[in-house]
Amino acid sequence: MEIIVQNSSGNSFFVSENIWSGRISITVDGKLSRKIRRNHYQYADDANTFQIEKKGNSLLGMQLLVNGEEIEVVRKLNTLEIILSCLPLILVLIGGFIGGALGVITAIINAFMMRKFNNVIIKIGASLVLDVVAFIIYLRIAVALLSSL
Repeated sequence: MEIIVQNSSGNSFFVSENIWSGRISITVDGKLSRKIRRNHYQYADDANTFQIEKKGNSLLGMQLLVNGEEIEVVRKLNTLEIILSCLPLILVLIGGFIGGALGVITAIINAFMMRKFNNVIIKIGASLVLDVVAFIIYLRIAVALLSSL
């Protein structure tokens, strides 16, 4: 995930997160900030000094707190979006490990997809289509495993 946001002073913050390792780097006006401790970064040049605190994550919503000013990087999901995103987790109950893995992957894809669409009907439709596809994939895997016994 790579996102560029600006603060009220016009400084641009480039937030990059490695999806596999979770490592985050924050670049201010093209120059890399220094990580002080977990979720805390510092950037200093001749004119500016920024104390940057990262709150949240890319799945649930992320904000940067820069010298007391909060900048939204990834918006938080509302209640409907959380419910629609978690719907595929029902596969955990009926599908064991395979259903659980498919359910979690589908829930993560749903959460990211919810931020892409503004229309509620499209969000609901896309979520339900993705859930049905995940369930069909689960059924095909289950039938294949049972027929191989």
